[in-house]
Amino acid sequence: MERILTRQMLTILLLVLFPAGFGLRAAAEEADALAAYDAGDYVEAARIWQQRAAAGDAAAKVSLAGLYELGLGVPLDRQHALALYREAAAAGDATARRLLCSRHLGPCR
Repeated sequence: MERILTRQMLTILLLVLFPAGFGLRAAAEEADALAAYDAGDYVEAARIWQQRAAAGDAAAKVSLAGLYELGLGVPLDRQHALALYREAAAAGDATARRLLCSRHLGPCR
């Protein structure tokens, strides 16, 4: 019961934080990815974020990049992580821009 409430609360939070166009399905998938990540199931989190990233979700690209950067659930591949961060930044993701800026790998604007 506790886990169901947590997933429902996370889904509601994601719906509030993301624009309406983000979609209920995408919010549920993000909630599932975060739950998998929190449970240490990095392979499942990576699978979900890879699907979302392929669909053009910039936030999923940032999350997936973090997994590649640390080798969690995917092979360690910092070059691929950097490419994902750059794609997300180019799509307007503020988190990706801040990460690139802080590492002196992208513009700080």
